[in-house]
Amino acid sequence: MNVTRYLEDHDISISHILLTHWHGDHTGGVADLLTYDPTIKVHKHKPDRDQQTITNGQIFRTQGATLRAVLTPGHTADHTCFVLEEENALFTGDNVLGHGYSVAEDLGAYTASLRLMASLGCTVGYPGHGAVIRDLPRKIAIYIAQRDSREQLVYSTLVQRASSGSLRHEDDISISSSGSSSSGSESDGNGNETGTAQGLSITDISLLLYPELSKDATTFESALKPLLNQVLFTLAEHGKVSSKLVGLDKTRYWFARDSLVY
Repeated sequence: MNVTRYLEDHDISISHILLTHWHGDHTGGVADLLTYDPTIKVHKHKPDRDQQTITNGQIFRTQGATLRAVLTPGHTADHTCFVLEEENALFTGDNVLGHGYSVAEDLGAYTASLRLMASLGCTVGYPGHGAVIRDLPRKIAIYIAQRDSREQLVYSTLVQRASSGSLRHEDDISISSSGSSSSGSESDGNGNETGTAQGLSITDISLLLYPELSKDATTFESALKPLLNQVLFTLAEHGKVSSKLVGLDKTRYWFARDSLVY
């Protein structure tokens, strides 16, 4: 759609643009709109040059609509949602989508933002992608449950490692840590390392939980490894796990907190 032509055809004028966050698929049309009308003011939390800042609870009003800003970091550090007061609805940006799940730069902050969004009591969601969310409380609850479940799965895997002393995936194939020798590592008797003490590396955890996906190096490096890192560091923030660097290659091994051995 040609936005400027649409504005002209429908006799619409814009005075302010409210950005949910900095990603290009949410800001790509701003330059064209400013070329069309340089007097438009652009607002964003953690603003870029020539943008106005958005603060938590800030109110924006236009004819027939009142928007209240709610800072919801996690997907990005600058992410903001907007409550449409007249409809008890929420513009969810990329925190909650009309289809599938979102991703987060900071998983701990993101989960906290989901809980904040749930507390607002809005019934309808207008996402940055996908269809209108007609039952927003249920959708947010599904998102939170999915993240809590993944954290519990990773944590229970480390607890199992601590209690068993030797962990194999479902096909009973020993899991290699990082492919390189390190002090304190164990062996399955065939020369394959299975971690160190009662700890597991990112590679170990990935192979245990997602054995098929982990076989694809691109999927592991671009998706599984960053995701599991976020989950593990979030668990560490909650005091449930710890880690230590082992060997010349400084491989990080993760432990359920009570099982940490130095």
